[in-house]
Amino acid sequence: MFGFLLLMDRIDEVTEGRVRATERIAEVTERRVRETERTGKATENLDETTEGSRSPSPHHVEIRSIET
Repeated sequence: MFGFLLLMDRIDEVTEGRVRATERIAEVTERRVRETERTGKATENLDETTEGSRSPSPHHVEIRSIET
């Protein structure tokens, strides 16, 4: 009977450890999702910012070949 109680206690410890590990995995996953969303927003903002700058700059120099 005592051995059975020790076994049940050990099973409880293992189960609690697995629950804690699963909670940590969930926290890391949520953090990665937030970081990915932030990166996506930053990329969208960068795309919007650079979209207008695709026209030639005022300092654009056209190079032509000179035939002799």
